[in-house]
Amino acid sequence: MRRLAKDQLEELAKANALANSHHADFECGLISALRLSCVELPRMPRGSDSQRSMKLDALHAVVDHPAKRHRWNGSTFHVLANPSLAALPPDVRREYAPRMIVEGVYVTHPLLVWAQMARFLDREELTVLGDSMMRRNQSMPHFAPEDFRTLLELLPARFKGRSKCLWALERMRENTDSSMETRLRLKLEQEPLPDLESLEINYKVAVNEDGAAMFLDMALPHLQIGIEYAGRHHAEQWSDDLARQSALAAVAWEIVTASNETMRDGGRWGEFVLQLCTLILQQRERLHQ
Repeated sequence: MRRLAKDQLEELAKANALANSHHADFECGLISALRLSCVELPRMPRGSDSQRSMKLDALHAVVDHPAKRHRWNGSTFHVLANPSLAALPPDVRREYAPRMIVEGVYVTHPLLVWAQMARFLDREELTVLGDSMMRRNQSMPHFAPEDFRTLLELLPARFKGRSKCLWALERMRENTDSSMETRLRLKLEQEPLPDLESLEINYKVAVNEDGAAMFLDMALPHLQIGIEYAGRHHAEQWSDDLARQSALAAVAWEIVTASNETMRDGGRWGEFVLQLCTLILQQRERLHQ
């Protein structure tokens, strides 16, 4: 949350500077809109035209016609006519209208940003972005899957990136905690393990009779297996992690963890999947399933 707040303040400073310099209304869109709405940015495909057009140090504005673009230092103007507010039925446009953040500076509605980002992102990162807008501990914005589904029903039947949106919508999950957790889940879902069809997100496990509970990134509840993403931790956090695993082990839950290195290295990933497979067999035998 601290990083998101920092990104928001930096983007707001860019918008203020442009507004004071040019005294013209404009709409912040795409990654600038995400930053201003405190949504974690997805990864742009490496070496792509979209990555080059999405310079992180620039403020990104959107217009619906090439004639409305400006050549302002420190900014990039994108022409986005569909999907856009104008592409929606007139009677619902107010619900998706851009909001003003300072005088003359507006920000695109986050749901429209998600649909617009489909032309720049691959399917997996569009899914990651959707999950980021449905975070468990993020109050603004917080959307539900039906909000994305409603938007797609209102938009025209054809627009660039629509097929990606439909693919992502089927895989997006509410109440996740991090983008890496989503990436781990998507990578797991590519493995031919039937048990993963019962994978649950943000699963609550009671660890004592007093009602104390812990939440797991992902779980196979019928086998009492938790799957978690292990990020970079400070040394003092390891004792907390060990205490957490001990508490879960005490109620007969087994935990496997994957790191960024696990996901990036083919050999490590193969070993992780083998470990998970072995644990599934062991738990099935132990629980007599």
